[in-house]
Amino acid sequence: MSGKIRWRWGLGLVTVLGMVAGCDKGGGETEAKPEPPAKTEGADSKKSLTSEVDKAAKEPAAPAAPPVEVVPGKEAGPFVGTKSAAPTTAEWDAQTREVTVHGSSARMCETKMVREWLRVSCRGEPDGYGQAQSVTVLSGGGKGDDFVFSGPGVASLIVRFVPGVDLRARFTWALKSSTIHVYWPAGAPETAYKGKFTDG
Repeated sequence: MSGKIRWRWGLGLVTVLGMVAGCDKGGGETEAKPEPPAKTEGADSKKSLTSEVDKAAKEPAAPAAPPVEVVPGKEAGPFVGTKSAAPTTAEWDAQTREVTVHGSSARMCETKMVREWLRVSCRGEPDGYGQAQSVTVLSGGGKGDDFVFSGPGVASLIVRFVPGVDLRARFTWALKSSTIHVYWPAGAPETAYKGKFTDG
């Protein structure tokens, strides 16, 4: 065999062997499969929250609380505070709200409360009464729970308004006098009005 033929035959053999080797290598490998996406906590949380909402919707609603009864003419009570010293003039002046004392407006009397203290202060000259002159405690006073003050054109009563108070005092004007009754029965709710004036 000539050298030229042997060279071609060798070249062909090398080519065939290379093709066989390539086929074996390709057949030995498998295609990689994509892994499934990992579960996220957000999806699980959303599913759990939805389940809780559905469960709550199926549960019966709690019964509504009964309405609070409001009794006309009554305020919060009974008194549960501690006794304090009588208010100063500055404290009375700072208090702008008045409380109810029947008959006080007709007699031009100012009615205020600071803490547990009630002050009834009559000034001016109301029609049919004339100028305020004096005030005197008739009953239920003492023990440092009441004070009176009077001067030209003014008469004032200060009394501690607490459960059990039952005080009567007489206010005198130039033409007429009136008795005020300040009371709060022990063990009873606090009344909306703190006292009542009557002539005589």
